[in-house]
Amino acid sequence: MDDPKQIVDFSQLDLEFSNYVKHNTSANPFVCFTCRTCASLCTSGKVNVLNIAKIIRKVALGLKDSVLNSKEIWTCATCMKCQEFCPQGVNPLDMIYFLQNKAVEAGTPTIPTAYVEMVKNIIKIGLIQPPQEIISLDFDEFDREELGLPDLSMPDTDKLKLNLLKTGFRHVIK
Repeated sequence: MDDPKQIVDFSQLDLEFSNYVKHNTSANPFVCFTCRTCASLCTSGKVNVLNIAKIIRKVALGLKDSVLNSKEIWTCATCMKCQEFCPQGVNPLDMIYFLQNKAVEAGTPTIPTAYVEMVKNIIKIGLIQPPQEIISLDFDEFDREELGLPDLSMPDTDKLKLNLLKTGFRHVIK
């Protein structure tokens, strides 16, 4: 369904999914009249493959698999321009977050490796990445202790870890 000339196969439509999105978010794909204000202002759309208007249309049509298996939903920069300027109040950003969560829940293969690695690190050490060593101008490496810096205070992430595992990341991180 990514080819604009492709005819929609009605057997692929899942209107229950469209209604599910509408009733479980503040997003409403059905009020979109395709003015493309969202797409014309989209920060990611200028440098990435993101076409938010196309995603909204796919959700409204019920093309669940096409949307959830798309790499496109992961390229959003969350600049909120689509949400702020939409004349119909579609709330595309809320829809993107919802679709990302559903993609994780479904364990789709399009979840970026960087997201998965960040979640693994949060679950393992409570940070999105391990503390880095400092490299001097002479390319000598120093850790925090050698520089006389205090230990990092680790956030209490028990609730966060639990919620991440509930979302479906348990299946993604294996």
